[in-house]
Amino acid sequence: MTYREAHEVRTVSPTGARPLGLAAWWWIVAGLILIIGVVLRLIGTRGDLWLDEIWTLVLLEPVTSIGQIIWGINHDNNHFLNSFYLYLVGADAPIMVQRALSVVLGSAAVAAAGAALVHRGKETALAALLLFAATYPMVHYSSEARGYAGLVLFSLLALIFLQRELDRPERRNRHALGAAVGLGLISHLTMAATAATLAAWAVWVAWHRTGLFREAEAATRTIFRPALIWTIVIAAGVLFGALRHGFTLGGADPFRVGQAVDGYGGFLRLLLGLPEQLPAWAGLVGAAAAVTTAAYCWRRVEDFRGSLYVCSIV
Repeated sequence: MTYREAHEVRTVSPTGARPLGLAAWWWIVAGLILIIGVVLRLIGTRGDLWLDEIWTLVLLEPVTSIGQIIWGINHDNNHFLNSFYLYLVGADAPIMVQRALSVVLGSAAVAAAGAALVHRGKETALAALLLFAATYPMVHYSSEARGYAGLVLFSLLALIFLQRELDRPERRNRHALGAAVGLGLISHLTMAATAATLAAWAVWVAWHRTGLFREAEAATRTIFRPALIWTIVIAAGVLFGALRHGFTLGGADPFRVGQAVDGYGGFLRLLLGLPEQLPAWAGLVGAAAAVTTAAYCWRRVEDFRGSLYVCSIV
């Protein structure tokens, strides 16, 4: 009897029915986690609109065409894709309908998180699914009528397509990456930071593989050329509106170094449960030391995941 035949004998039940395999159970668990994520998001859509959601509707009130959303509103609270949707459904639509786009995009982000890590093992993918399905920030972003759910989803998709491109370069990967960056930008303009992070990571990976920075930079330009085209088109619309009306950052003070140090240092202190007596700058110095140490320790890891974390944190 061969090994395969012996295995089949052990896995067939006395009634002749085959039990579910591990792959089937994985899909069942993944599906249940996704359903939990959707339910949590639907629960989160209940209740009244809050300040920034109402603010978006106020900004949309004088708009008479979709194009004006890009070049006619000069405010950072205008998240284009979300504004397009709210403009189409109207200010008088039920609140759950107004938040439905975020629920859809946020639920898709849960699946994308699992897809981004499935190559590292099914257990890792399930952990990612669970974290994105149930953690408060992800549920919050996915149940409000704003652009953060789209930002998270398209950031994850951009990472997936970049990973595929780095593993096996293909034109369709590069165009999919460009589309993800473009859709991320119209979801929220801070997608520019995600794109810059991924570009820095691509340079690092290509440099590590070739040993030549010039070749690494050229390869990264090729990978991100479609994304750059998307970025230029969207930036042109934003710039046109800014030249006509200026650009307003709601409730934000001009950048000051001291405020930045207090903000980030205080955030790290709170996050790590450090004593209030610890100066904010000390938290930043400690964080910089930790990132530098991690970058050094992970410098020879072949999947380059550590370098992505370092680029993201910086």
